[in-house]
Amino acid sequence: VILLGISRNGVRLRERLREVEIQAGYLLLLLGPEETLDDIIEWLGCLPFAPRGLDVIQREKARRAILIFAGAIVLASLELIYLPMALACVAVLYIVLDIVPLSQVYESIEWPVVVLLGAMIPISVALEASGGTQLLADLFVRGTEGWPVMLNSEAADEFAIEQGVEQVEPTWLITELRQKQWNLWKKKNARPGATDEDDSVLDHDMEGMGTVGAVALDVHGNVAAATSTGGMTGKPKGRIGDTPIIGAGTWADTNIAVSCTGVGEAFIRTCAAHRLASKYETGLTLQEACQDVLDAVEPIGGRGGVIAVTSDGNVATPFQTMLMYRGVWSDGAITIGIGPNDVDLDSMDS
Repeated sequence: VILLGISRNGVRLRERLREVEIQAGYLLLLLGPEETLDDIIEWLGCLPFAPRGLDVIQREKARRAILIFAGAIVLASLELIYLPMALACVAVLYIVLDIVPLSQVYESIEWPVVVLLGAMIPISVALEASGGTQLLADLFVRGTEGWPVMLNSEAADEFAIEQGVEQVEPTWLITELRQKQWNLWKKKNARPGATDEDDSVLDHDMEGMGTVGAVALDVHGNVAAATSTGGMTGKPKGRIGDTPIIGAGTWADTNIAVSCTGVGEAFIRTCAAHRLASKYETGLTLQEACQDVLDAVEPIGGRGGVIAVTSDGNVATPFQTMLMYRGVWSDGAITIGIGPNDVDLDSMDS
């Protein structure tokens, strides 16, 4: 329902409708569906006149307005006229054809804004002449350093090579372990990753390398996380695991750093690394937060483990697989573990 106008005892209405305080004795002109008008009138506490059935929409003017605007958009789309110029022509035609009265246009102009824009013109000229615009642009560029956060495909390869990463042939990545996993997967005609999850050949359960994750804490209390992966045997082309997804397989903020390993899809679906950090921030201990994540991924096939370090030096390395190669370096001492009972690395909390 639209409020079209107000009549108040012959007094001319000069302010905008939204600024008018409606009082007893005013006449309101409402436009809306007949079935809802009665409810609105009752809600407003007004007394209705007999329905007039007035046609308040000037259909011919509306048709002309739509045609003119559509024509301007088409001309601009075909690059026959510059879009701002096309819209300016629309405004002029609306006034010339009396689609919009000139007085209404005048009353609709926000003159303070016009004055402000006019005052800014010499400022912009001065900035350009003095080199201020270039200075601001340089500050903006420096302020956006560190992005983009993620690159893929050829652009990622090019960036890595520019940063000094060694470029190798795909065959360099073939290892005896991965070849055996692939042969077993092909022989069984199994689903992707099946041989990775089998306890007899899972990366974390064999003398081989799978996901390599690291979390670190420096002397200033800053933490960082990094994760790489051995991938999934038989994975579909284009498949992306949790390792490169910030918040899924890797996370670091001012309080905690997390790196995950396991079946990536489950860690993606639960935003596992970020979930762990959030649970820790809400008051769970580091061990409780880690266990919460492992409990969350387990029902959807997310067997694996996590490593985490907090800014105050607490360490956790829980896992669900038979084995997980792990180690902690602290104060020059290195402690390592493979099985669940080899060593309690978590006891090395500072």
